[in-house]
Amino acid sequence: MGGLFISSLSTDPRFFFGVLITVIVSITLHELAHGFAALRLGDDTPEVTGHMTLNPLVHMGGLSLVMLAIAGIAWGAMPVDRTRLRGRYAESLVAIAGPATNFLLAGVAIVGLGLWERLAPLNEASGVTGLNGRYLLLLFGLYNVLLAVFNLLPVPPLDGSRVVANFVPAYERALSQPLAQGVMMAVFFAIFMGAGRIIVPWAMNVTTAALAAISGLPAEHFYMIFFSEPGA
Repeated sequence: MGGLFISSLSTDPRFFFGVLITVIVSITLHELAHGFAALRLGDDTPEVTGHMTLNPLVHMGGLSLVMLAIAGIAWGAMPVDRTRLRGRYAESLVAIAGPATNFLLAGVAIVGLGLWERLAPLNEASGVTGLNGRYLLLLFGLYNVLLAVFNLLPVPPLDGSRVVANFVPAYERALSQPLAQGVMMAVFFAIFMGAGRIIVPWAMNVTTAALAAISGLPAEHFYMIFFSEPGA
């Protein structure tokens, strides 16, 4: 993909605003899931620090929101004190709560769109609202699959690294070494830069295959929705 994400504001505003809505809602709920899990497992840090809120500015911060609008890159954070968590694998449960929420959001969007297409297939009578509604559900399904899978990779600072470290003490000890931290950071950026070529096409194939199975329509039908002309 050439150019900055913000260029789509003029070329395809539906895509620009659809991605903004999808990513902001998805990251906010992802971080809240971490917070709820931490509270259930004995750590009230998310509540004490005022992070148990639906305000995306609290979870993402101004810089993340600006980077999302300009470059399509965003992140979030939920403060958790791992020393206050109860249970041997509590840290894993807190970490995995975020990606699990993204899988749930993806499932709701995919099932909703799949049933919509099964019961009322897209046609000329659907109008702009019908097309844009389907488009937004497709974005929610696709991007939440992406967020879930990407965050489960066992590389810091992603959630998957905390899950693996909780189960494999040797991995956690390795992460504390300066050399390992440098290597992991390089691996993270390599994965991040390659996500567009590997994870995105894979997520699109998984999403459209699931939609095809639910709707009874070919996967190509949903590519048509994704690449359709923006509604006026």
